[in-house]
Amino acid sequence: MLRNIDTNLWVAEQPLKYFGLEVGTRMTVIRFNPDKLLVISPINPEEKMIHQLEQLGTVNYIISPNLYHHL
Repeated sequence: MLRNIDTNLWVAEQPLKYFGLEVGTRMTVIRFNPDKLLVISPINPEEKMIHQLEQLGTVNYIISPNLYHHL
């Protein structure tokens, strides 16, 4: 679920185990203009999160810094 941090800034976190170690993962969403979204480090979205994103605007940009982030 997205958590509002500041105006036009949200994060979402999910548990993630990597080689048996709990490291977690975090996605950041930034809104530009009234309806354009930038998603950084995408996580595996659940239906509720998809609905939240749709309410915020349209995902126009995605930055996935490595192959372990879900697209």
